[in-house]
Amino acid sequence: MERASKASISTWRTYYGHGFFEKATLHGRSIVTLVEAFRAEIPSYDIAGVCTLSRCVIEVHNAFAYLLEPGLSDDESELRHQLFLLNHAADLKKINTEVGIEPSDDRFFYNDVSHRWALDALEQNPIFKSLDAAHRKTLLRGKSPYLVARYKGKKPLPQNIESAAYKLFSHNVHSYSLGLSPLRGGQETPAGGVNMLVLAVELAILYLATVALHYWRLRSRAVRTLSKADKDFLSDSASSTLVEQWLTKMKGNGLL
Repeated sequence: MERASKASISTWRTYYGHGFFEKATLHGRSIVTLVEAFRAEIPSYDIAGVCTLSRCVIEVHNAFAYLLEPGLSDDESELRHQLFLLNHAADLKKINTEVGIEPSDDRFFYNDVSHRWALDALEQNPIFKSLDAAHRKTLLRGKSPYLVARYKGKKPLPQNIESAAYKLFSHNVHSYSLGLSPLRGGQETPAGGVNMLVLAVELAILYLATVALHYWRLRSRAVRTLSKADKDFLSDSASSTLVEQWLTKMKGNGLL
């Protein structure tokens, strides 16, 4: 994908597509670094770190797939884009205020312009105007950048499996019980250290490969034709076969 990094970014779709792909790739590299450390004689393994990064890769994929879903109408695409920008402006304003930046600072001015721009664009959007008043009022608060229920595309895994993995990985993000000392206890459950590590790595590979395929389709002119070996590698990596095998073992005795 290095070829695309040198091509110009002329639309907001390619801008965010590049950003999502780069973010996912960086997380993937960090996972490799953590897993490589397991080969050394280190008394403790950062399984929680791998799970946290894997959850990040899942989130990047879902954001990419939702915001840049192909085949959207102009109005639908703009609705999603402006909600994304509104959340950016609303949250940045709160952060600026909480860290003590004065309202007279120019940074507030530009942030306010972005905030008003997103609000105006949404209020002119036909799809937004078709929503009921209560829903419009909630959306204009800018609390969430995504309306995930509007996504109709395919996902790498069934929603219940993704949700279970996300919940498990979130225990590591938030330091809940299942994220503490994962190598002790629960070895025959998904929360067992080895099981959790395998699941985190396999999902990171699956979702990162799918992001790469999305990015290739989005920027096909910049990336150009992939070699057969590259296509085969991405297609194999984007297959859910290994995750399905893991699930089969979980349904059995849970031992890998």
